[in-house]
Amino acid sequence: MKTLLKILLGIIVVVILCVAVVAVATPWMDRWGAKDAEIAAVLPGDELLPNAASVVNRAVEIQASSNQIYPWLVQMGAGRGGLYSYSWLETNLLRCPLINADRIHLEWQDLKVGDKVEMCPGQAMPPPYTVARLDPNKAVVMGHLDKGEWTDLWQFVIIPQSDGSSRLVLRTSTNIVGAFWTIIHPGIFIMERGMLLGIKQRAEGLALSEMLAGTPTIAATQTSEPPTSTLTPGEEATTTPEVFNPAPVEAVISDKARTDLSIRIPVDIASITVAVLQLQQWPDSCLGLAPEPLKECTKDPVDGYRLVLNAAGHPYEYRATQDGETITFGGPTMLGAPEGCAPQGTSSIYSPEDGYCFAYPVRFHRTDDRGPVAIYGPAYGPGPEPLYAALNIEVSRLADGQTLDSILDAFLQSLGPVPMPQTRQEITVSGEKAVMLEVVPGMLGSRDVFVVHGNLVFHFTFWPAPSAASQTAADVEDLYQTVFETFKFLP
Repeated sequence: MKTLLKILLGIIVVVILCVAVVAVATPWMDRWGAKDAEIAAVLPGDELLPNAASVVNRAVEIQASSNQIYPWLVQMGAGRGGLYSYSWLETNLLRCPLINADRIHLEWQDLKVGDKVEMCPGQAMPPPYTVARLDPNKAVVMGHLDKGEWTDLWQFVIIPQSDGSSRLVLRTSTNIVGAFWTIIHPGIFIMERGMLLGIKQRAEGLALSEMLAGTPTIAATQTSEPPTSTLTPGEEATTTPEVFNPAPVEAVISDKARTDLSIRIPVDIASITVAVLQLQQWPDSCLGLAPEPLKECTKDPVDGYRLVLNAAGHPYEYRATQDGETITFGGPTMLGAPEGCAPQGTSSIYSPEDGYCFAYPVRFHRTDDRGPVAIYGPAYGPGPEPLYAALNIEVSRLADGQTLDSILDAFLQSLGPVPMPQTRQEITVSGEKAVMLEVVPGMLGSRDVFVVHGNLVFHFTFWPAPSAASQTAADVEDLYQTVFETFKFLP
């Protein structure tokens, strides 16, 4: 008897805990991802059930246009595109073996008001939804009718954003309430959240695939009229046994790069958009970049991607391997840079933040570094510390009262009691007076150039000085000439 009481007490405690957790979590679940303005907004379908007993809003942000999202909504349903949620749960727990499509099917794009959308193949329960309203590229509304009145609705509404992305809001309005629905409420949240994320992943994958191909798919050509089916008369539509990869490599690359850039700048990741995503063959395993001056790169070409992101009004380049495992920051790109910054056959650097651009020989590599720009040439000599030509660029603010001459004097004084540079020569950099010093004391010495532009001081250090190291002399001279023949201050 005591054992039975303990079991009953344990059950009661578990039930109380579950009820408490659900009570605490319900407000969060019922507005997951949704903004206040979206919750307060009047959405398509509200007019069908104006006094619903319960209204739940969930939303997700999608880096795709409305016409790249809408086709996924139109083809939803068992025996069609599926529900895009968690296949394992659908099949094993709910005993509803849905096939979730990973592409747009033309034969499923002819959805009409009044059509039935089944939830589980070959089963009467849960009952199929009836399509209540279709606003092409804007909204899909479906629900259940009882004696000609709507009892509940699924309202999928696409809200375009100014940056080209979209918000997908799912509003669930219902008059069906009670203890049973309270119990299964967390399960409904899990499946609906999975559905929204599944649509997001597919739509973003479609958007990136279109960008790669350079041509729109059916999603981008969707109009107010349903597309014509590709089936011939008498032919039956068949489902393709598809298993969706929830993170296409293009989407993985985009997500990783956007996350990294949001830390580097930093900006809100939601404001970072994809400008370019293209297949690219890189010249070596370092993807044409050298993260560290002594890093060895295999010389075999590597297939991969080039990605350009727009953030805070400026473009930034990322380079990736084909599998998306390696993603490297390439710095601000030449996209949008003035003509002449990157002559054919050269590599280039474009810094809209500091207002300059220039080119450098293709055999040199830029490091993936968040500090001063650094460029390294090929290594010469054996051993763990070979010799290589290099350029470092430091940009600093011009202090009150500073001039080019006072900056040079302070720099020379900082060298201490050592031999002074043998050469001090006035040169011109992009129309500005500059001074070149050589040999600046240090290991093998360096060639340094100082120039003031606006309120910024630019300090270029070419190492080693050509007169100090014959092995790298030609590389340093080539780098020096290429940089200053192409260097431009941006307006």
